[in-house]
Amino acid sequence: MTDQRADVRPPQFSLRAMLVSTAIFAAVLGLTVWTDAPEIALGAAIVPLVLLLWRFTRANRAGLVFFAIGAYLLGDLAVDWIYRGDAWGAFMLAPFGSAALGIGAIAFLHTEIRNKDASAVHLTCAAAAFTLLVAWWVFVPPLGRPAAEKEWARKYAETMSTLRSLVQEIETIEATTGRYPKDENDWVAIRGAPVPETEFGVPFAYRSIGEEYELSFITGFFGGIHTYDSGTPERGVYKIPW
Repeated sequence: MTDQRADVRPPQFSLRAMLVSTAIFAAVLGLTVWTDAPEIALGAAIVPLVLLLWRFTRANRAGLVFFAIGAYLLGDLAVDWIYRGDAWGAFMLAPFGSAALGIGAIAFLHTEIRNKDASAVHLTCAAAAFTLLVAWWVFVPPLGRPAAEKEWARKYAETMSTLRSLVQEIETIEATTGRYPKDENDWVAIRGAPVPETEFGVPFAYRSIGEEYELSFITGFFGGIHTYDSGTPERGVYKIPW
């Protein structure tokens, strides 16, 4: 019986390969720092690992593909949630990343069970996939929630600062012209520039109501509408839930 592993060449390392690998690693780290994008380093770690397993082992190919997709997706979401305080991507895409890792682990286990002579690499890959999956759900949400709350508070504080300056601008227009802008287009024409955006990525909304006006902004899909009414300035900014 011929050995099925005879055509699989072991990895060959050399000084040249080491120097090239070091140069690539340094370039990736430099690009990561320059772009402030840790997900670049994450991809640079996962992709070569999967390629090495693909080339030098008999690991299940479908399992490797799902493992790479799931590991990168969950890693990228962890960076967004913990490092940037952005929980939206994790809320939408975490189930897909988890499913990909789970499918990859099942594929590795299925191959190990069916092929009794299969390499232990399948058990190792399956264990790694399950470990990553469990670790993500155990550690990322508890660390990500405070980061998201802190980022939301920062955005809200800076948005409120901008709103106060816009209210002062509108009051100056009224003191100069004797009237408030009749609508947002009129306001833009008077100020000579578009209405600025909030820290949440949407512009302030202006609405004239008789002799008064409303200035409002939205704080995300679940955040509701925050409104300032010039008719009741003592009320300040109040929230209107969706």
